[in-house]
Amino acid sequence: MGRLFLLGIVCLTGTLAMASTQSKQGIVQRTKIPGEYIMSFKTADNVRTMGQFAASLKEPGLELMSRESDGSVKVLLSRPTDNGYKTLVLVKENSVDRFTWQSLSRNNQYIKVQPNYRYTGDLKEDDTPIVDPNMDPRIEEQYHHDVMGNTQVWSLLDTTNKIIVAVTDDGVALDHEDLKANIFTNPNEIPGNSIDDDNNGYVDDVQGWNFVKNNNDPRPPSTWNSHGTHVAGIVAATKDNGVGIAGTASQVAMIMPLNFAGGGGFTSAIVAETYRYAADNGADIITTSYRIDGFVGDEAVEEAIGYVYDKGLIHFNSAGNGSQDSPRRKAFEELILVCNTIADDGSKTDIKSSSSNYGEGIDVCAPGEGAGGILSTLPGNKYGRMGGTSMASPNAAAVAALIWSQNPTWTRDMVVAQLLGSTDNIDSVNTKYVGKLGSGRVNSLRALTENLESPQLKLIKESKGGKVKKGAKALNLRFTHRLDPKTVIADHFVLTGPQGAVSVSIARPYKMGSDYVALSTDILDPGSYSLSIDSGLTDPFGASVAGNKSISFSVE
Repeated sequence: MGRLFLLGIVCLTGTLAMASTQSKQGIVQRTKIPGEYIMSFKTADNVRTMGQFAASLKEPGLELMSRESDGSVKVLLSRPTDNGYKTLVLVKENSVDRFTWQSLSRNNQYIKVQPNYRYTGDLKEDDTPIVDPNMDPRIEEQYHHDVMGNTQVWSLLDTTNKIIVAVTDDGVALDHEDLKANIFTNPNEIPGNSIDDDNNGYVDDVQGWNFVKNNNDPRPPSTWNSHGTHVAGIVAATKDNGVGIAGTASQVAMIMPLNFAGGGGFTSAIVAETYRYAADNGADIITTSYRIDGFVGDEAVEEAIGYVYDKGLIHFNSAGNGSQDSPRRKAFEELILVCNTIADDGSKTDIKSSSSNYGEGIDVCAPGEGAGGILSTLPGNKYGRMGGTSMASPNAAAVAALIWSQNPTWTRDMVVAQLLGSTDNIDSVNTKYVGKLGSGRVNSLRALTENLESPQLKLIKESKGGKVKKGAKALNLRFTHRLDPKTVIADHFVLTGPQGAVSVSIARPYKMGSDYVALSTDILDPGSYSLSIDSGLTDPFGASVAGNKSISFSVE
């Protein structure tokens, strides 16, 4: 009876057994893992263990759910809501007969259920093969450092404050000569005593975690190739140690290695648990370089991304290598999506890579290609080149780490505003992509030495794009840099038209990954309109919108 019930509620989700997304890299498939489900419940408190979950539901017979040694039931995350928490639980079929599923489904705290999806295909966002992994590494071949201003900013740094950057990938070579000094160590865990000293649910998680194998060894399965090791080196390969290369933020960044893909991983539950771990265990920034378009609509992943955002972290993800305008991943407005530009010693510098996605949802660009790729670390104390948005994301994340290390009292929103507001405009060498490359290409020197000007409104358009036309009911407002989400409320916008005042509301929450402020309005008739913005609309530093506070536009 339990099995039939569970199959029934999964069918009600209306999901397909297999879905796929395709780009230049090929097809990524999403399939249901037989017998594995993710259930969500309303709980009064932050639930971290199955014992707490069983107590929260207050259902007879659920005490068995606290016995999680066999891994059949696991709390993935518990995210705050307006009136409590939303708790996601992974349930494997071998536990079905032991629990009263009908009782669970009828509990007034039950919300819904989804399959645990497995994502297969090449999800990494590097589209340039490794070139000669045995080459002699030379920092002068890391052309992106000069382009981004890194070489100029390194001597200015106060290296006291360290920023923890979680690399969610296929693992990181912990003993690499150029990385080992900058691998994060959990100060609350005693190595090798087989005890969960900090009571976070992970035994001996001294230097990250392997969520694929569920152990404390986050190293990659390959001894010669590792996407995650390459990403980690871009961020934090040790500077001035006499070997190899230098990471963009090597003096201030510590890498938290989180293996969620190496060795057959990448399920909804693994991704959710990985992001929750990073947010709960000290990470300030996450960089992910994987193809996430297929994740849109996966509630477990969406909740995990939201969980990270709610915790105040900055979460970067590659924009994608599909040469697509406005990719599906734009739906994740909690993420900073990074497009890929070229950095070389020639005339191609700052040109968008031909494979990089662009358009709506793309927040910023960073070097991810040039002279065969970005030179970085590989297992076995080797070095090699890879290229793609996979390499651009950690470069942008590293600049954010530089900013935060020098301004440790700043909030996430301040750091993001500074990062995106201090970029170099690269429209002149990308004339086909004007307005489609986010705020520009990151510049670490400007980010650390310049103060942002007050934000200004730069564009009003109908939500579907283009000019505002008769019958429109929504407006998109673009500003020169990011606003403080707490101040993006309807009270700060006054719209008047031919018939007088027009009702305005915020169409969807404004977040750090939002391209624009989305307003819902009454139906707009043809004529002249005026939008007034009061001083309560500010950036995260408290600066009010500057310029003409009353903007006129026409509805055709």
